[in-house]
Amino acid sequence: MTRGVTGGSSGMEKEGQGFGIGSRFAYLCKKENGGIMAIANSILGKIRGSISNLTFYVRKGEQQVIRKKPSERQTSSERQQRQETAFAEAMEQSYTFIDAIEVGFPEGVKGYPAGIQGFVKANAGKACTGERIDPSAKFKRQKKAPRAFRGRTDYTLVQVAAGPLEVPRAEAVLDEEAGTVVFSWEGIELEAYGRYRDDRLYGAVACPDLRNCYVEELGRRGEGGEHAVRLVRRKKGMAVWAYVFATDAEGKAASGSACVLDGTMKDEQLKGKD
Repeated sequence: MTRGVTGGSSGMEKEGQGFGIGSRFAYLCKKENGGIMAIANSILGKIRGSISNLTFYVRKGEQQVIRKKPSERQTSSERQQRQETAFAEAMEQSYTFIDAIEVGFPEGVKGYPAGIQGFVKANAGKACTGERIDPSAKFKRQKKAPRAFRGRTDYTLVQVAAGPLEVPRAEAVLDEEAGTVVFSWEGIELEAYGRYRDDRLYGAVACPDLRNCYVEELGRRGEGGEHAVRLVRRKKGMAVWAYVFATDAEGKAASGSACVLDGTMKDEQLKGKD
């Protein structure tokens, strides 16, 4: 019914019939799914969005109100909670990657804010997601209902840097005995847009168990080399992920990052392993 929209009814409530009081006029039309849609002549002004289970929008100068199905309301609430969980997970991970963020998300990076905000934008909904705690449980939208989602991070997808420069190519191995991650790369001879010989290369090694990330400058893009990052606090057996990225010579622009050491596959990347 549309009494909440027009403020009254003349009793004509058949399909296609109009009704109203004074200058207020509306008509009812039956939707294909059996619901009722009310169209009024902008008596509420230009309202957009939802109130409770009502959705308002404007089409060709007319105000429309459509009552959502319960399943549509549930899907919207479920999607919102998933997005909130992904955002919270990215914020939580920013504490682990803070040292890399300071270098990898500098001021002026096109498309990404500086610092933590840039990291969250690059990773929420991608590397950091919300997954159902119990996929078989029915989602409940009540305020006191238990959370349906928990945060999950795929460390191989984490971006510790973002920007217009080209992602450098490098390799990394874990030397378990020495307690280091060894990066190696080949220098480039030809420059092109987004990759320059004086670009700075960085290596970042994350240890989620310790909630920290070791970050060191490896060298220049134009010169090949090898660099070992010592993992001071890490104990043997703790999983680590390593990433490479680049900045320009001034550190004002960055590249995206690439994961070059997967903590879940560390046994296959141990230095000297046959």
